[in-house]
Amino acid sequence: MRKQTYLIRKGARYHFRRRLPSYGSDNGAITLSLNTADPAEARRLTRRLAAPKRKTVSDVEQAILDRASQPPPPRPGDAEDATSPIVPDSAPPEETETVLVDEAAVMSVERIIEELAQQNGVTCRSPGTLFREFLTSCRQHGVTSANIDLVEFRRMFAFAVSGVGQLPAPARKSIEGLAEEVDEDVLAPYLAIAVAAFRGRTKPDENELARVYGSSSPGRIRRLLDHLERSGLINVRVDFAGERSIMVLRLEGTLAD
Repeated sequence: MRKQTYLIRKGARYHFRRRLPSYGSDNGAITLSLNTADPAEARRLTRRLAAPKRKTVSDVEQAILDRASQPPPPRPGDAEDATSPIVPDSAPPEETETVLVDEAAVMSVERIIEELAQQNGVTCRSPGTLFREFLTSCRQHGVTSANIDLVEFRRMFAFAVSGVGQLPAPARKSIEGLAEEVDEDVLAPYLAIAVAAFRGRTKPDENELARVYGSSSPGRIRRLLDHLERSGLINVRVDFAGERSIMVLRLEGTLAD
C-alpha cells in the first residue's frame, strides 16, 4: 500500500500538506511552505511536522495549527537566519509517531532512470537519445545530474531495465561485482541473463533478452550470446532437442559466499 505523503512541490519549493478534520478550509487540508528547494531539508522539516513528539492526535493537530498561524519565515537576505523552526524543540521526548513521509514523492536520479526504463520500446532508442531525455527530466524536476556522464548513465540504465533492483541485496551485490567487467553495449542483456539465473531459469526468455537488448532479431541475439561466451561471461549449451541453456560463470560461487 502506498504511504500517505505530506510532502508536495510547488515550483522550486517544497510544501507540507496534511488533512485535519478540525481545520475548516480546503476540505480540512492545510498547506505550509517549507521555504526550501532542497529535498533533504524538505524531508527533515516534513518529518518534524508529520511526526511531532506529542502523545495524542489533538496535540499533533494543535502543533500544526499553531505553526500555520505563525507569519511566514523571511526570505533569504531579509534576515541573517532565514530558517525558522517548524516545531518547538521544547516538546517532551516521550514518544515518536511513525513517519509517514513518502520518500518516492521526491524525485532523484535513480527514480528518473527507473521511470525512463519502464517506458514501452525505450531500449530501441539510441543511448544518446535516452541520455538527452534523462537530462531533460532532471532539469524539469530540479535534480542535479552534473556528475553523470553518458557512460555512467548507460550502466545505471542497464541495471534499471534488467530488473536487478528487484533482487535481494546479496544477489544484487554479487551481480554488480561481476558486471564491472562487462561493456556498456551488452550490459543490459548480461544482467537480464544473470537475473534469470538467480531465479533458477537457465533458459532466459528470448523476448526478455530482445527487450533489454533493443532488438528482436534472432541473429543479433545469437551473436550477442556468442560474444558474451567468448568474453568468458556465460556458457551456452544446446541439447539434442535444440533447447538452449545458459549458465552465468562465477555467479553461483559469489552467491554461495
